[in-house]
Amino acid sequence: MANLDGHDIVRVSPCGDIRWRNGGSPHHSLDVDDTGLIWAPIYVPNRRAQGVQEREIFVDSVGVFDGETGEELENIDLLALIREQNLEGILPRYEAILDDVPHLNDVETLDAAMPDALPGLSAGDIMLSIRNHNQIWILDGETRALKWWMTGPMTGQHDPDFQPDGTITVYDNAAAGRSGTLTDGRDLGFHGGSRILRIDPETREITVDYETGPNSMFFSRFRGKHQVLENGNVLVAESDAGRAMEVTPDGTVVWEYINAYDAENVAWMMDAIKYPEAMAGVVAGSCS
Repeated sequence: MANLDGHDIVRVSPCGDIRWRNGGSPHHSLDVDDTGLIWAPIYVPNRRAQGVQEREIFVDSVGVFDGETGEELENIDLLALIREQNLEGILPRYEAILDDVPHLNDVETLDAAMPDALPGLSAGDIMLSIRNHNQIWILDGETRALKWWMTGPMTGQHDPDFQPDGTITVYDNAAAGRSGTLTDGRDLGFHGGSRILRIDPETREITVDYETGPNSMFFSRFRGKHQVLENGNVLVAESDAGRAMEVTPDGTVVWEYINAYDAENVAWMMDAIKYPEAMAGVVAGSCS
């Protein structure tokens, strides 16, 4: 499956034939839950901000799609959701971002195997990354009510993930503010680099899994994905730098791959995923 930003979700066969494409203005991420449903952010235009004339605003919704047909089964209205709970204040209106108020850039559902480690959460709960307000939200999987949310210390974050130990890891782009000092030819941003943070959702304690250090500069102002591996290492897609790398808890780079375009430029590294060896047969098999 592919998310063609702002246009379609497309599902193709192993041979490259289009099985379905559905429209609906999805963007950013896709998540497939335990039941095979597909979850994605959806652009929602033509909403007027109170007291603002002649100005469109965009407040994303969450789309839920049938994995076999692509049919939209549900559309979760985030603006209505916070209004119903009298929580408008967590999504303040700033003139500078009326055209993209929350910038929802990730949706992830909680797998059935994980809830025992996450007090207060249940299988099917829905985690959202609200980038423009530096927030992570968790919606109740049954009622769709907002049951947990947190602001900062991440800024401009992407890709919050539930972890089996009961924590949440997140790609903290640390993108706020103006650019900082160039270090070895690299712009490390206002905060001196990006980070992979780990959050205890019960205590809200924050620890750092990986950040810029003497062994590796790490900064992506926009975009970015990460994967916590079984051996404790972290696989990082440093999107703006066109790099994928696996790093150890002490910050050592085990390996890296540069998505080179030519001798001077790189192409974005949108994601990097490490698959189990058992899936190697998919590549060796027939596409039929």
